[in-house]
Amino acid sequence: MTSSSAAIVGTTAPKYYLQKAGTGNKVLSSVALPSKWYLLWTFNCGAKRGTFKLTSTKKGQPLLAVTDQTGLGGGGQRPFTKSGTYRFAMRTTCSWKVTAASKPPSAAKSTTTTTAPKK
Repeated sequence: MTSSSAAIVGTTAPKYYLQKAGTGNKVLSSVALPSKWYLLWTFNCGAKRGTFKLTSTKKGQPLLAVTDQTGLGGGGQRPFTKSGTYRFAMRTTCSWKVTAASKPPSAAKSTTTTTAPKK
């Protein structure tokens, strides 16, 4: 019988400050965010091409256009380095998901290493 061992070399899981999903235009409630965080978004318009606009407003600051995408679907991510209270708004007819997290998904995944069995 052969055996192998797998070691999980993990990273800490991301902390989620905001996770919202919906369809159509929406202004989300304000959320307090730390000095380093990532905004992630996806949208899906099904079989009909659509537009997805995501904006951010930091309390006391002007509106920031985060993305303006057109297509059947898509997404992206953007790092932020300023703490504060933020509000996000979507203008679209498509379904969407918006997440604010401590790190992007690629940094949140664990790495698995496998050692070959000894003979």
